[in-house]
Amino acid sequence: MSGRWVALQPAPWKVAAGGAGLLLNLPGTNALGQRIAQVIDEARRDDTLFVITPVLEDDAAIEALLAARARGARTKVITKLAEHRDGKLRFATRSDVTGEDLDAHFHATRRLTLGRIRIKSPQFLPHAKLVIAKGKVAIFSSANLTSNSLGSGFSSAVEAGLCFTAAEQVRDLAQAFVALWDSCGMAQDLYEERIALQSVQAVPLRQETLPTKIGDTLELCWSCHGVSDSLRKRLIEEILKAKSRILLAAMSFYDADRVPELESALLAALARGVEVTVIVRPEQFSAKQYPDPSTRRLLAAGLRLFGITGFHAKGFLVDRDHCGILSANFNPYSIGGGGVSSNFEMALCGERSDKALTPFAEFLCALPGAATHRFEIE
Repeated sequence: MSGRWVALQPAPWKVAAGGAGLLLNLPGTNALGQRIAQVIDEARRDDTLFVITPVLEDDAAIEALLAARARGARTKVITKLAEHRDGKLRFATRSDVTGEDLDAHFHATRRLTLGRIRIKSPQFLPHAKLVIAKGKVAIFSSANLTSNSLGSGFSSAVEAGLCFTAAEQVRDLAQAFVALWDSCGMAQDLYEERIALQSVQAVPLRQETLPTKIGDTLELCWSCHGVSDSLRKRLIEEILKAKSRILLAAMSFYDADRVPELESALLAALARGVEVTVIVRPEQFSAKQYPDPSTRRLLAAGLRLFGITGFHAKGFLVDRDHCGILSANFNPYSIGGGGVSSNFEMALCGERSDKALTPFAEFLCALPGAATHRFEIE
């Protein structure tokens, strides 16, 4: 089976770029990036600022974090301190490395450490994205702290996030951050004006102690190899129950056969007449190399594959009733299964009628009409 990406004329975006808790970065606006910057900029002395991001590259965000720390904000950052490849670590920086030959991310981590911001990393790539001003506001999103994700880059990404200000929801997300922070076994600190990357005492994550609720209505799901696969289980459970429509949206969708339950659930849904639509970032995948064999099988069974240039938001919608906003892409490294996951992921799931998820579900519904490309089988 061969195929190609066909360019489309997308409809104008018909969803609000901000408000009602939904924050978006879309062509011409970066409400999500601006709100993240605002939360960091407003951190003051004795405030607590928590950040999870797999990538640190945006100079403005880095300077904002350093300024918050200089003002006295207690700032903690979880990001990668080594290259995570198939669950193994390759250390890119040590105390005696000047940083001159490091990529932008590891330059950034060293700048934060020199500014006396403590950084930790778990065993697996922390692919979740959170910015929390403890007791005030929490933003769960798809945006890394990079120029493209925050909307200030040359080619800005399409990103989505939810902003929470209710005390209970902010508290629950802060507890999730603390659980991950305490479990991190690697830290980068400043000792005698030298950067030290070292192993530190950690409290192992346990499924029974991980937070599973955000407020009264949202389920917090996790993908953490060897600890919890509640994200994968919740996603597959919803697909198996689907009656009419499934929409999966993320930067990437591939190798579903490496998560056998996912591929079989999607094939079964297609076999019973469920419309399955997948949205990806088409420029990530050349038609000469993509789709992979599993995705081709799904296409042959009726799956619809669309692309949106610059797409990086992540979520699912089933029967227009059940919804989730994710940090995970739809691939084995994010979703897990068969012991292949090498990412630490989070998701907020619930009913579309939930106040927090309703505007995000509307955003997902608008995606097929905003598609810039469609994959056609030849």
